[in-house]
Amino acid sequence: MKFISMNIYSPKWSHNTDGIHLGKSSGITIMRSLIGPGDDCVSLSPGSENISVYDVRCGPSHGISAGSFGRYDDEEPLKGIYLPPRVVINDMSLKKNRGTSRSKLAVKLFCNEDFYVEGWNLANINLQYIGSNGPVTSEC
Repeated sequence: MKFISMNIYSPKWSHNTDGIHLGKSSGITIMRSLIGPGDDCVSLSPGSENISVYDVRCGPSHGISAGSFGRYDDEEPLKGIYLPPRVVINDMSLKKNRGTSRSKLAVKLFCNEDFYVEGWNLANINLQYIGSNGPVTSEC
């Protein structure tokens, strides 16, 4: 499904008004749009996969976010999330995360000169590997 050339607005003081919220969604493209909600521009929740977001202007908003993980057992991960080139994410936080991983590599962060994060904040992370070969790992 494609969402093209949309204009979505709400007052910046209107809390909890995501522009687009996706959960357990697959094969979604959001492009050439202006999204200015009071909360998240595009929100990705567990089970979302093969999502493409490009040429989208967000603001005022919290931008593109992935969240609400860890609330339920057996939550599905995010997979195949594609964002536009030259993305800068400011003040990325990953806090108070706990749970288990079926793979030894529990967290993998992709960054390069066109997609990078300024201001990482990782705190209180406790992930256990369900296996017999030591602790989980992360990679950036």
